[in-house]
Amino acid sequence: MTLVWLRVALVFYAAGLLYALVALARTSSTSETLGKIALHASYLGMVFHFVSLTEAVVQTGQIATASVHNSESLLAFLIMVGFMIAYLVYKTTTPGIVIFPWCSCLPSWPPPASSRSFSPRLLSSTVGWRCIS
Repeated sequence: MTLVWLRVALVFYAAGLLYALVALARTSSTSETLGKIALHASYLGMVFHFVSLTEAVVQTGQIATASVHNSESLLAFLIMVGFMIAYLVYKTTTPGIVIFPWCSCLPSWPPPASSRSFSPRLLSSTVGWRCIS
């Protein structure tokens, strides 16, 4: 069920990704309206993302960083929390051009075929590789 909640969150994050693409096209009137819609959609996405992370912890009995997939999902959630804090302070959605693609891509990759335990070296190399590609 955790993947269902995560997929629902990704649907809401997709609105933010659409905002990032439109903002790059520099159509100001559309970008402002879509920015407001994307902001509210990302609030909902964060709620479902948090539910997914909480349910994963409850089901496995381990903290969310116990697997590579969950730690990437936690990283995407923390990036969104940072974006929302920045929005509350500065009232601008401009960082969303960078943030939304990251948060749409990080949790969307499927979990690894073998359930590997958490390794900081493996996590940093995986996240680094996905940032490059």
